[in-house]
Amino acid sequence: MEIAIVGRHRALVDRARASVEALGHQPTVFSTPQALRSAAECRRIGMVVFVMGAEQASPSACVDAVRAADRDAPVLVAVSPSNVALMGPAFESPLSEFIVRPYTSKELRARVHAVLRRTYRTCPENQAVFGPYRFLPLESTVELHGVPIKLNPKMFALATFFFNRPGQLFSRDHLRAAVWPTAGDGQSRTVDTHLSVLRNRLQLEPANGYVLRNVYRRGYLLDAVHARPVEVADPPRFVPSRRDGVGAHHVADVMCP
Repeated sequence: MEIAIVGRHRALVDRARASVEALGHQPTVFSTPQALRSAAECRRIGMVVFVMGAEQASPSACVDAVRAADRDAPVLVAVSPSNVALMGPAFESPLSEFIVRPYTSKELRARVHAVLRRTYRTCPENQAVFGPYRFLPLESTVELHGVPIKLNPKMFALATFFFNRPGQLFSRDHLRAAVWPTAGDGQSRTVDTHLSVLRNRLQLEPANGYVLRNVYRRGYLLDAVHARPVEVADPPRFVPSRRDGVGAHHVADVMCP
């Protein structure tokens, strides 16, 4: 799952990034709420952690910024002790939480995990289902016909991106910007390698209703297709036997169509 970290304080950002990675999720750092909002327009952010100073934005303004971009994403805001008494109505929602500075890395990990668990385990609507595929964001796992397939955060982000946009063609540059936003150029092979592994791991084939296609020199798209029904031969037909007379039957030859 992609978790956004918003802030400019390097020590706080590094601590938040390490905590998110320790939980097995993908951290993406944004310096301002405006940068986060722009990114949220093209992809789904699983959670937002604000580690901003009071000079950047108030706690309520942080929550408002997320709600403007994605009204369903849970938010965790790090606040100073002096700001606790100023927490507004924005924090009355179960999707909004705060942690008081100073805090340890262990405390931050526990709070992030608690918010994710409360949001995604208790809300079935956050567990997207596409045919035989069921996405479990908290575990970065996709179930195929009930069998769990554990993915790393990047692979899960790619799968989520494509399944939410079936039939849409995306260039390698677009995919790199969506899933590897902080990486430099030269990641085309990384995109190809990840998608090749994803195709095999999720068994993206007509029998499962989805096919990942590589469109020459243009990019990739996920096609939703109808699984071809298995052709079963007609059962043997019983017809009256001329030799045995009326009422007697034998197995007629099965004619191939």
